[in-house]
Amino acid sequence: MLDETSLRLTGELRPVWPLVSAFLVCLARIGGMFVFFPWPGARTAPPLPRVFLTVALSVSLAPRVAGSGTPPAFLPGILLAEAALGFSAGLVLLFLMEALSFGGHLIGTQAGFSYASSIDPSTEADSTVIPVLLQWLGNVLFFAAGFDRWLMRAMVQSLEAIPPGAWQLTPGAFELVTRLLSSALETGVRLALPVAGFLLLVDLTLAVVGRLNAQFPLLNIAFPLKTGLAALALGATAGLVPAAYAKLMELAGEALGGVLRWP
Repeated sequence: MLDETSLRLTGELRPVWPLVSAFLVCLARIGGMFVFFPWPGARTAPPLPRVFLTVALSVSLAPRVAGSGTPPAFLPGILLAEAALGFSAGLVLLFLMEALSFGGHLIGTQAGFSYASSIDPSTEADSTVIPVLLQWLGNVLFFAAGFDRWLMRAMVQSLEAIPPGAWQLTPGAFELVTRLLSSALETGVRLALPVAGFLLLVDLTLAVVGRLNAQFPLLNIAFPLKTGLAALALGATAGLVPAAYAKLMELAGEALGGVLRWP
């Protein structure tokens, strides 16, 4: 049986509960997005700054949700829906960031860098140098284009456009996300195709030379020749990356706008 003290504490905490539940809603939405957010050096950097950023953003946005007039109740279904919204937004960003890395893997395989792959410190995975370079280039373009600021504005406005617990992935938004995925793969292939095609011609030339002259030291010069020519071809085609990535960011913005219902 409750005594007078416990009843008084319950009454004192009741006005604070809408703010606490609003914080949990913001934490589920923003934290879900940051789960798949491709942070630069996410594996090697300490998790404390990411946790602090997630909590700080949730605390700053909680009064906006609590002051909307319809404070959310603490229900597991509402938090699951908010986490699903964040996961969907994070996957859109992941598709955007992995486009250049996919093209880099295609170039690295054709250039022979897979023979001397090393551990990527940003992901702790067996990776070649070209995907890492292109991935970091994508990160630079992402922040240089101001896409991070646009993302924060979209997340803030989504709190008004999508009430807590009311989010559903519409067919239009799903179509935009699938189109972004196909465009990301297409962009990676298109960026890798000139270098990969050039290296294929190099392989054919070396094969013809080795066939005509069996005494030619092909094994000694093939690998350094291919890696050097791959670096030169990659440098010659690097100017194509910003324009292609800008188009992909436009598609990512449309997909995020469909998911977050923000123009």
